Amino acid sequence: KHNERSTTRNQTEIENLDQKLVDYKKQMFDTINNFSQKVSDRFKDFQQELDLANDKTVELEAKEENRTQVVRELSEKAARIERGYDELDDQLREFQTRFLTLGEFEVERDHLN
Repeated sequence: KHNERSTTRNQTEIENLDQKLVDYKKQMFDTINNFSQKVSDRFKDFQQELDLANDKTVELEAKEENRTQVVRELSEKAARIERGYDELDDQLREFQTRFLTLGEFEVERDHLN
């Protein structure tokens, strides 16, 4: 009888240990799954942040490109205006020269009269 009780007790302990092992495995599995899900969620968040940062970078690059284009256009306009002023300046000198020449002719004409 003692041996039977001992065997039964041992069997019960083994069953308890088996159950504890099953519970522990399930707990570990759940823990790993939870951790894996958190990592996955965090990665998705990070990927989303990265995508937003990339979008912002593209947007800023487009703005910079646009700004560069505007600066280029303004520089070209400034150069055209400067050339226009130079042409006007040249024409003004030419008119001044003609005027002075005309004045000299008038002085000569008056002198001849």
